[in-house]
Amino acid sequence: MFSGNEILTRIILSFLFGILIGWERETHGRVAGLRTHVLVCMGANLFMLVSQHMFFLYRNVAAVDPSRIAAQIITGIGFIGAGTIMQAKFSVRGLTTAASLWVVAGIGMAIGSGCYFAAFITEALVLFTLLLLWRLEHFFQRDWYKTIYISGVGDGEQLEKIKQVLKESDGKIQNCIIEKEKITKKIKIEINVKFRKVKFDKNLVDELINIEGVEKIRWE
Repeated sequence: MFSGNEILTRIILSFLFGILIGWERETHGRVAGLRTHVLVCMGANLFMLVSQHMFFLYRNVAAVDPSRIAAQIITGIGFIGAGTIMQAKFSVRGLTTAASLWVVAGIGMAIGSGCYFAAFITEALVLFTLLLLWRLEHFFQRDWYKTIYISGVGDGEQLEKIKQVLKESDGKIQNCIIEKEKITKKIKIEINVKFRKVKFDKNLVDELINIEGVEKIRWE
């Protein structure tokens, strides 16, 4: 059985470790921020303490597997992580936060089982990943996607001009939907574009809005 000091140490460590990772997510305005990460880490720690307590309490009475609760924690945390993921047509947000919740649960489990060294090393590497490793992403060429909604008055020549502007900005059209009213000649264009640029070209919007007949542009 654990002493009161040992239990207190594990609870406080899970609280502090959850704060450190949760603080990083909170500063980026994520849905799962400071309080969520603290509660997940402390909850996982508590479940591990209860699991081991039950094992020591009933090990001479019945067959007790202390790993069963740990397995359920891993399964259950997936539902919380899935709730932080938001999907648009061509983008997914929240994967990093979901992963941080998953790993912070593992840190809480490690603290709850007394694996302090593993918890400490994991905590340090997670903070390094969230705070510093993302800077390396700017050195890699990668695809990123935008959905462009254009409305105005015109004909098919507009689309050719739009394609030319996007091509000059290193954009490749993935899909295009055009709606046109017969009487008013109003036209609506929805374009899914793939870009191969590290930095967004702010002049692209100005070039598109300056095309004759284009009245409104919306980006997603």
